[in-house]
Amino acid sequence: MTAVPGTEPGTLTLICDECGDTVDAPEVAHDEEIVWPRLGPLGWSGSPFAAGQHRCPPCSLLPPPYDRLPTSRPQLGASYDLREHDDVDAVVITPLTDVDAEATVVLREALEQALDTYRHVLVDMRAAEVIDSAGLGMLVRARQHAKQRGGTLTLAAPSRYVRTVLHTMRLEGLFAIAENATTVLDARHDS
Repeated sequence: MTAVPGTEPGTLTLICDECGDTVDAPEVAHDEEIVWPRLGPLGWSGSPFAAGQHRCPPCSLLPPPYDRLPTSRPQLGASYDLREHDDVDAVVITPLTDVDAEATVVLREALEQALDTYRHVLVDMRAAEVIDSAGLGMLVRARQHAKQRGGTLTLAAPSRYVRTVLHTMRLEGLFAIAENATTVLDARHDS
């Protein structure tokens, strides 16, 4: 959930991480440790922490997608999942942590190897809530590497925060963005 000042005084606009719909709620203190416990009773579900993923009341009633990652997030030693799809010359790399300077150390090498081996690389961002400048730089370089080799680099399921960073840095048009990796792989099978 993203919370921004509401259109009316004394309100917050809440944005669902699942569907992107917005709802106005009474304003609460801006300390993130206070925001989530006060808004949880309004029907929102998700992480018990303020910084985690949250779903609006209608999305809370839906079952989670079949390919949802576990809510517990591994430490750096297991910071990504890699799934090869030789039948469509693609690989899906799923960062299991935020894409920050620490995770970038491990992800950079995996991306380089993937780009040297496969024509299509999908970076499934569904478990990465945040990206910093090191992660963004890594993705820009990876996209350039893919283009030089005649391949593609697609970002799947980026969080609202990641989308905001891409927009702020005027990079949203640089990357192909998909709702999820499954859709991209299915399209590759059909072509």
